Amino acid sequence: MTKAQTLVEFFSRSTQSTEALKDQQAAMNHYAGKAPVGVIVNVVTRWWSIWYMCNRLLHLRNALRALEQDG
Repeated sequence: MTKAQTLVEFFSRSTQSTEALKDQQAAMNHYAGKAPVGVIVNVVTRWWSIWYMCNRLLHLRNALRALEQDG
């Protein structure tokens, strides 16, 4: 869970990285027909925010892996 939090914090603090993630999604066939999205930040006071954060990371895992290989 700590690694997921760190990853989300990285993308939430860097607009350039978020744009790179969205560009990667637009370039991949896996996300065809879907609007590019960013990560969801966990908020302690909001119920289910950890679930939403993890669910979004699972949705973005292919784009994140492609970014990791490119960088």
